[in-house]
Amino acid sequence: AIGGGGTQTSAIVFGGEIPPASAAVEEYDGSSWTAATAVPTARTGICGVGQSQSAILAVGGYDAAPTNFYAGNNSWNGTSWTELADINTARKTMGGAGTNTAGMIFGGASAVANTDETETWNGTSWTEVADLNNNRRAEGGCGEVNTAALCAAGEGPSTANDYTEIWNGTSWTEVAQLNMARYEAACSGTSTAALIFGGSPPIT
Repeated sequence: AIGGGGTQTSAIVFGGEIPPASAAVEEYDGSSWTAATAVPTARTGICGVGQSQSAILAVGGYDAAPTNFYAGNNSWNGTSWTELADINTARKTMGGAGTNTAGMIFGGASAVANTDETETWNGTSWTEVADLNNNRRAEGGCGEVNTAALCAAGEGPSTANDYTEIWNGTSWTEVAQLNMARYEAACSGTSTAALIFGGSPPIT
């Protein structure tokens, strides 16, 4: 899984699996892709947090060893990456929302199991807040601020799910379920006007 963010005419993607884990970064200008400075640590299952091609976080993930989880948090300013404060729980394939100075991550898989943990970012440090109602990994996450986000789909504990939860800055609330259960789907938009697409179907 790769991380990324931005808009349809100004986007960035990073990390992923070739295999092994990749540190590659590419930027999109609306018509073509251009290679940019690699993330400091090659990894997959990485989460992108941010709304701008030139202001985004690359959070968590794992390297070529599936059990080697990463707690790192790298900030991109359009030219270079800077290491910032680590997340509290190292994990992979979590959902993310918000900006690079007011962001959040939720769910994912830790070294132990899938998790329901949520952390918010204030530009300096990560703080654990209220958990998701359903622990999961590889979920879709979207939202322009860290006080109004959406978490949809995911995998856990043993199959894809159709759960949707909305974050109001204090707690998660379960709302209408997806039409199709899936995991590793992409999600974009806001907590009240979102789009989810792609992903893998339920495990049989």
